[in-house]
Amino acid sequence: PSEPGSANLRGVDRRLQIRLRIPLTGGLPRVLSKRSLRYMISGSALAWLTRFNDKPEANFVFKPLLGRADLKGEAATQAMSLALEWLSRFGQEKAASFVLGPLLKTSALTPQSTALADVIIERVVKWMSRWNTTPDAGFVLVDWFTSKWSSSFFVAELRDAAAVWAAQYKTVGSGVPATILEVSLCASNAREGPKIIAKAQGWVNGHPKHPLAVGVLTALILHHSGIAELPEFVADRALGIAWRGDLGPLRSLLELCLDRLPPTNAHRGETEVLLAE
Repeated sequence: PSEPGSANLRGVDRRLQIRLRIPLTGGLPRVLSKRSLRYMISGSALAWLTRFNDKPEANFVFKPLLGRADLKGEAATQAMSLALEWLSRFGQEKAASFVLGPLLKTSALTPQSTALADVIIERVVKWMSRWNTTPDAGFVLVDWFTSKWSSSFFVAELRDAAAVWAAQYKTVGSGVPATILEVSLCASNAREGPKIIAKAQGWVNGHPKHPLAVGVLTALILHHSGIAELPEFVADRALGIAWRGDLGPLRSLLELCLDRLPPTNAHRGETEVLLAE
């Protein structure tokens, strides 16, 4: 006989995925505040994961939950702990990429997440050692190099894997993942680095609505903020994207812009207004 409730596992899992993608901006019922909706959604997901964390299908709930920009504090710590518990069972499966990538993006280098850094990095490196020659590996590498972890921890294995992957899969995802990795790795390349950065800027100018434009901009400011006028370029393009769509995916990038922009830069005020929403 099946475990009680397991017959509805996929249905509940699918409903949670849909609810977790509800943006916390506009259109909310009057009886629900943004905060109460946030707790309702994340609380339901965490309760479900606590019960079904031993199921492979849990990766489909982890992905949208960990990807929420408003997942913070105790809820974020609990979600990361549950994700690591799931990875201890299924971390070598190919589908673990759906958990590893969002797990990297969740971390804002808070004291709680920093305490888990070694474990998270170990999981990523271990998974990469098995799957680094597959197209899927590129998306985990992109999540690593566009997360704040990558500027705080030098992981030679991931840099080597990124260089190999970018050279091998230049056409996957229309070449954008490879561009993000090349931008992330080229700081020490005095000859090719400026060309790679200029190419990335040109691509963003031509594809501001592309889903991965935020990733390219993040790589530029995260790994090259010392280049004159580059923070200004990234902030200007990020703000243009922010006013046209959902702020959620951009919040981390705008926080980086605010951290890197000069104190007198005109974009600071606009960025602060958006982040205060």
